[in-house]
Amino acid sequence: MSFKKFFTGLLAASVLLMNSGCAASKDADLNLAARDVSTLAVRANLVVSDTLPEKVVYDIVSVIFGDTSIFGIYSDTMNIENASSVEGVPYHPGAASYYEENGCSVAETSSETNTEEEYVPEITIATGDISGMYYNIGIALSQALQGATGIVVNVISTSGSKANLEAIADGTADIGFVQADILHYAVNGEKVFEGSPMTGFSEAAALYVEALQIVTTDPDIASVADLRGKKVSIGEEGSGVYYNALDVLEAYGIGGDDIELSYQGFKDEAESLYDGSLDAVFVVAGYPTEAVSELALKESIYLVPVEGAECDALIASTPYYETIVIPAGTY
Repeated sequence: MSFKKFFTGLLAASVLLMNSGCAASKDADLNLAARDVSTLAVRANLVVSDTLPEKVVYDIVSVIFGDTSIFGIYSDTMNIENASSVEGVPYHPGAASYYEENGCSVAETSSETNTEEEYVPEITIATGDISGMYYNIGIALSQALQGATGIVVNVISTSGSKANLEAIADGTADIGFVQADILHYAVNGEKVFEGSPMTGFSEAAALYVEALQIVTTDPDIASVADLRGKKVSIGEEGSGVYYNALDVLEAYGIGGDDIELSYQGFKDEAESLYDGSLDAVFVVAGYPTEAVSELALKESIYLVPVEGAECDALIASTPYYETIVIPAGTY
């Protein structure tokens, strides 16, 4: 199956799931987040090992921006101007070369990359939870790369951004998807990387925007403050979701003693919401997110807005958060 057919099928299935859920409901808002919801967003980045030859990285970026349809509906927020605009993280020379040929320049180019080899026979992409978009896009990208270059491309599921950087560092992976905030922490030795900045990788491209989604089946949870006293999953430890959730909770003055924390991946979060063992979950991904769409088939869901003075202060204090509106009827 071609990567285009794969991704078209994936998106069609998601749409079918949502439409089926609406058709099955007699209530107008069942299975829908029935209003526009303002929230935070971060951009997904593609980073590559410094051991990869320049031609390989050039071809990776060329495949991505030669046909962004492999990113489905998220391709609308992708372009080479955004892709080449990351500051504070050196770009791989192979990526920088592609951008320069297409009229863009990067702030910094790494001098630590492989300049001896011209090609490699096999590479591995580190993605995320199998129910998340990193994994699905990784599959589509692997098929596109194999078709364009003949390189064997493997895809591995991980717990997310931090694990992907670690996989590149230990040689388990050559490419990985990483949220902008986790990339910032890694390069600067902050938070989970406190005192131990990571090296051995370079930027390849800033990709699409990912929305922070607080999902609940309880209509009485209408604000971040309403999470107090609730059972809440903040994503798998070490994932980008985990750190975004901690940022948000801290910004709103909610500590670990105020809620009952759980650490689950997308699929488990959806199942736990459905069976009532969780009250709310944090998800950070392009939307619609497959696991959330599937939950909306079975249960009324609500998205909790992240807004107000606390949100504004969080954006002002970081270089990677921005605001986004998830349109009514997305789920």
